Amino acid sequence: MQVIAEAGLQWDLVLRAAGASVLLLTAAALVQSATRTAVARWFVPFALGAAGFLGVNTAFDAAELPEPLWSVASFCSRMAAPFLWLFCLVLFDGRLRARGQALAVGSAWLVLVVIDKEYFAPEPAGFDVSAILVVLGTGLVLHAGWRVLRDLRDDLVERRRRARPIFALALLGFLALDFAVDALQGYGWRPPAFLLLQNGTILLLAVGLALWLLRAESWLPVEAAAGPVPAGPARREPADPADPDGPVLARLEAVMKAERPYLDPALTFDQFAARVGVPEPALRRAINHRLGHGHFRNFLNEYRVDEAKRRLRDPAFAGDKILAVALDSGFSSLASFNRAFRQVAGCSPSEYRSGAPAAAASGRPDDGS
Repeated sequence: MQVIAEAGLQWDLVLRAAGASVLLLTAAALVQSATRTAVARWFVPFALGAAGFLGVNTAFDAAELPEPLWSVASFCSRMAAPFLWLFCLVLFDGRLRARGQALAVGSAWLVLVVIDKEYFAPEPAGFDVSAILVVLGTGLVLHAGWRVLRDLRDDLVERRRRARPIFALALLGFLALDFAVDALQGYGWRPPAFLLLQNGTILLLAVGLALWLLRAESWLPVEAAAGPVPAGPARREPADPADPDGPVLARLEAVMKAERPYLDPALTFDQFAARVGVPEPALRRAINHRLGHGHFRNFLNEYRVDEAKRRLRDPAFAGDKILAVALDSGFSSLASFNRAFRQVAGCSPSEYRSGAPAAAASGRPDDGS
């Protein structure tokens, strides 16, 4: 038994140190990259959270970190769930769209962690903060998994699209299982074999994620940066028939101008491909590689914003409320319209309506003129 215990201790140290090293080195490599994408920025807190989890996830007293490292690792570990949630949203969406909601969730989680760890005062009697964190963490994991899989068909970056179900089943499934174990067995259930399996799985996932992200540097920045888009749909150059993607782009432009399918807020990529009459892989490649859009939603929103700008300028629609303009331009909600409009035009719809000539003079796109 002594030999088995010593072997288990050695494996515990190796797996935890290796997993934490891979995560932190990957974070450093992404931060040092020339692109400095949003993915790199949000991978850092996720890596710290996962490395913190590895730092405290041991059943061997001899393998515990000394203070204050243990306290730091314990805090980072408790923050792993919201960090993973935010990282998933940015990785597969290109950017963090609902910043206010993300800030609210992160702040609420931080307050609960502070209460649970009793940093400033004892935990209130009858208030099981650990159970609340388990429920909230499970909800964040399930939401992240749903978001990763929801846009599977609309993701125009082929490598990222293929990785969506793998990522959801592997990383999110593992963390959901961890929360389920905590909920059923409690935080005190820490058999060495189970913790070794956990740490080994995290190491394998960290290696796979590192290889994927570092090889994916070429497509991570595909999403357009925040701020006005330099040219709207009406200003694109005509498709070159000699280009391999020329026929696809020509057909795409013809459908967008003649049928205006972007006015349908429920339009899906497979429906759109059927209307264009082009195989989905070829259409994805053309929109992503030639037009620079990583998501079908962003491609449609550029046309929808162009339509909204036309309506906001037209005196015939001067009496329409902003919500009516949004819905008539193909948006399903006012919130999504405001986000997309500011992303493309660099100002709010109300500001554009009240100062369209000034916006055009300042270099903001005015695609319908």
